[in-house]
Amino acid sequence: MTTPKPLTEQQLAEIEARTNAATPGPWTVSEDYSDVITPDGGQLASYWNPTSETRNGEFIAAARTDVPALLAEVRRLRARSLTENEYSAAWHAVEGAAGEEGADPGTVLHAVLDRLGITVPAAGAQPDTATP
Repeated sequence: MTTPKPLTEQQLAEIEARTNAATPGPWTVSEDYSDVITPDGGQLASYWNPTSETRNGEFIAAARTDVPALLAEVRRLRARSLTENEYSAAWHAVEGAAGEEGADPGTVLHAVLDRLGITVPAAGAQPDTATP
């Protein structure tokens, strides 16, 4: 499976623009799952629901609140800074790992990531040197 590339700020802005241009929500689905309904009861979209297991309408309706929430979460995570305790833990991990015999940058990096509780890519994965 190919690892997806991170969204650019332009892509996020385009998603946000589409979100802001959409009919305000929250949206709901009709009882027979055939229509997506606006807050004022208007029909936003109608679709064919072939089986009771298909919940496309619920997915479409939830997208009106899910997409803004996901955009906010992406931006929050990108803006995230280390807490004082995380910085301290990383500093001590560097101190400890750097003093080990045969320590290399990878050993130090893995010690820091482990200390911060960040998952390390699968063994054999090569770092993306094209982007910092």
